[in-house]
Amino acid sequence: MLYFKKIKDELPNIQKARILLWLGDYYFKEEKFNLSKKYYKEILNLPTKEYRLQALLNIGYLELERGNLKESREFFNKVLEIKGDLQKRIQAELGLLEIYALLQDEKKLSELAEQLLKETKKDPLIIQRIADTLKEAGYLDKAIQFYKIYLTKEQDFKIYLSLADCYLEKKDLDQALKNYFKVVYLWPQEKEAVFKAYLNICLLYTSDAADDGESVDLG
Repeated sequence: MLYFKKIKDELPNIQKARILLWLGDYYFKEEKFNLSKKYYKEILNLPTKEYRLQALLNIGYLELERGNLKESREFFNKVLEIKGDLQKRIQAELGLLEIYALLQDEKKLSELAEQLLKETKKDPLIIQRIADTLKEAGYLDKAIQFYKIYLTKEQDFKIYLSLADCYLEKKDLDQALKNYFKVVYLWPQEKEAVFKAYLNICLLYTSDAADDGESVDLG
């Protein structure tokens, strides 16, 4: 580590930026955020444009991790102002999505989710991240919509579990049970997922909500 700190000032700008990014990432993982940000910001002061977008993006996520939503949003927006790198743009928009979720800004959250859906051409990984963000923010109907979009692209036991959890939180017991049972029957090899599904099925059958309601249709 000390070696990299010593040689960075002796290198050409592109190599220097690469070392600074590595140092920033290292301290980010160590949760030494002030030191991490210092190295990222050094990249922004270099005359080269190499790694500039990544540094802006990383500072955005760093400030998001620290709970500084206003500053985080400013850095994500700086990424969006620079045209040409779609992947970095998408990562910045996903960061903004998390901010809108934390702020409970339903309108901006919904608009950005739909925009990401179009920009990524319904990329399953992005759809899952959008749906998970919506679920965690408590927008269950919207989360269910995105989980179902995912399932039109790929079949995944994790998505069925998340879908079932959404229905369970909405107290839609029929749909929760159906999706838990899909995990049990379609992915018996996924022991941990099957255990979670069985556990929730048992809880549903023994709960007052299941006993006092109408009969559950498992067809």
